[in-house]
Amino acid sequence: MVIFKISDESFALLEVLGVYSYKEKFDKDWYKQKLYEIQDWKKAGLKTRSFVDVSILFDAPLAEIMQSQKLGKLSQNDIAGLINKFNEYNK
Repeated sequence: MVIFKISDESFALLEVLGVYSYKEKFDKDWYKQKLYEIQDWKKAGLKTRSFVDVSILFDAPLAEIMQSQKLGKLSQNDIAGLINKFNEYNK
């Protein structure tokens, strides 16, 4: 999950999808519209090429987020790209 802090007690979460083998469905427009490909996935602590699904926003309590295991952090480039993709998808 990618976690965005909205306020001191409010967070939004987006699902990260690891891709072990590239599938043809990723080339379809409807799929491309909702996925952001993490460019610096190795720097982010991910083990495989990964995408963030911007079509579904999850909600979680602060206590649950604080207990979750953190794998890494997105680069500034990926943060900006993900925000742009999210805003583009949710126009």
